[in-house]
Amino acid sequence: MLSRPHQGVRRATRIDRAKVGRGSRPWRKIAKGLLALILALSIQLPGMGVANSAEIWFAPMDSFVRPEAGYGGSADYMALFQTQSDELVRFRVAVFKVYAQFVQWAKDDELRRVFTELKRLHIALAMEAGMLTASERCGHGVEGYGGDGAAKLATRIEQLGGDLAYIAMDEPMFYGHHFSGGNACHASLADIARDAATNLTAVKAVFRQLRAGDIEPVGPSPDDALVQDYARWADTFRATTGEPFAFVHADVQWKEDWRHPLKKLAVVLGERKIPLGVIYNGGGDSDEAWVAQAEAHYRVVEDYSEIAPDQVVFQSWEARPSHLLPDTDPGALTHLLSRHNQAAH
Repeated sequence: MLSRPHQGVRRATRIDRAKVGRGSRPWRKIAKGLLALILALSIQLPGMGVANSAEIWFAPMDSFVRPEAGYGGSADYMALFQTQSDELVRFRVAVFKVYAQFVQWAKDDELRRVFTELKRLHIALAMEAGMLTASERCGHGVEGYGGDGAAKLATRIEQLGGDLAYIAMDEPMFYGHHFSGGNACHASLADIARDAATNLTAVKAVFRQLRAGDIEPVGPSPDDALVQDYARWADTFRATTGEPFAFVHADVQWKEDWRHPLKKLAVVLGERKIPLGVIYNGGGDSDEAWVAQAEAHYRVVEDYSEIAPDQVVFQSWEARPSHLLPDTDPGALTHLLSRHNQAAH
């Protein structure tokens, strides 16, 4: 992610005609009035439409210390997967996303437990990973690369009982094409697409039904230039692989002017029928501050009527929050899920 140190179901009201009287006109009027009132409330309450309809993804940072960053994430990560735990279902999580490092470093028993519980809860599994390949010339140590190892990770998931539904590519277009730091490749969109396609083909040899989506930063360029590049990137990827992105998740740069480019991204993705997701993360010098900032971010997006994400991603790639549970703790990451779930109801 650009900001890293190293680089829903809509509730429907059902009127039972048998109870109100099939031929009773007064009851029909009352029923119509109730429906009109409910519709009006759903329109007037800020953020309700988005909160009710958006698919929820959850991607906490596992506890393994990243050498390049010097820290890990939530110490109680595995507590989410205790037998018969219903935390993820309670918060309407549809997709749980793991990092490639977790798949690489976790013990066999830990991975088996994660995969078994996700299957029991009918929650899809996604993995975020770089999908580009470093060469002798460039790419080493650059975010978005390491894709040549993705098939090995997929094989480990399959052998331990996992069913990988999605690959979330870690900002390949930005880091493969735009990035100007050390070991930058400045590859063409066509070259990036071919590179990613090669690595995705190897992963699909393990999981045939797997779909690939993209993550890209939104905000570093306040005009339309970067967003138009994302549109061309989406078209190039589809032309190369024969499939559209399963989604595009916006890594919003909250301190920048993100509203205009995010709105434009929603438009270009809508034209291509690609679901838009927004990553909600936070910051600050404490767990409570991080969660409060993340809540402020989802509220400002979901109260903004011109942007309606199809997916919302509650994610951390930082040392904070240091814990996920309990959801009653304002410094726990599941507290964020709980607050969002309350807004949906």
